[in-house]
Amino acid sequence: MLYVSTSRKPTSKTRILAKWLERLLGGESENRGKRSVSDIAGRMGQKGFKRAVFVYERHGNPFSLNFLDVDDGWLYPEVLIGEYSFPEKAGKRVPYATSAEAKDAKGKKILEMMGFENAEVDDGLNMRVNENELAFYEGKTKVFSLKIKGFREAREAKKEDEIGD
Repeated sequence: MLYVSTSRKPTSKTRILAKWLERLLGGESENRGKRSVSDIAGRMGQKGFKRAVFVYERHGNPFSLNFLDVDDGWLYPEVLIGEYSFPEKAGKRVPYATSAEAKDAKGKKILEMMGFENAEVDDGLNMRVNENELAFYEGKTKVFSLKIKGFREAREAKKEDEIGD
């Protein structure tokens, strides 16, 4: 389970994406607002979460996923967001991922940053990750897809703020 937060002044697109990630990953989410990253880290620690993902934006659109570990700080690489699609309303609530599968080395790294184990389960929602896509499947039906545009390492990434602010 992952705690999901947004950049300081998220647009509706970013808030919606954060809510879907919360549902699919089985965690909790909150809009960051004026809280510092250290405030968010404190809140997530109180709620029992060790890891968080921040959905940052650029020019009003979700731009990157940045992972934070309460003990280790920022985790890299930063995942750059491409296109994404939400499930069509089917009249039922989408379950959270009960299994995860890395399809390549980058997918394995993303699962590691999320705190997921690479394990397949036949029933429930399955998360499949590779260097090009983060996708959730219910059986053979793709429920959610987020295309990955690329990655940035620590030295390349510019953070909005640091943990200590």
